[in-house]
Amino acid sequence: MKTVTVDAQALRDVLSALTGPGHIIREMLATRSLPPGIAMPNPINILIEDFNKAWNERQSGAPQVPDLAPETLPGQVEPSH
Repeated sequence: MKTVTVDAQALRDVLSALTGPGHIIREMLATRSLPPGIAMPNPINILIEDFNKAWNERQSGAPQVPDLAPETLPGQVEPSH
């Protein structure tokens, strides 16, 4: 897999945080585990979900199980919940 489609705004937010003041990316990291409704959707989690969705869709012969544990397929990134 060479490319995947991800949310453009989430990617922009993470890249801006990585190149901006250090507290911005640390805030994103610290708020990844907050439940939906408490905070805005976390851009890091959005990118992880998009990547894992694309990974699962491109695996030929792999069963499409919605709650498949991230560590069962090589190459996936484990989201923080």
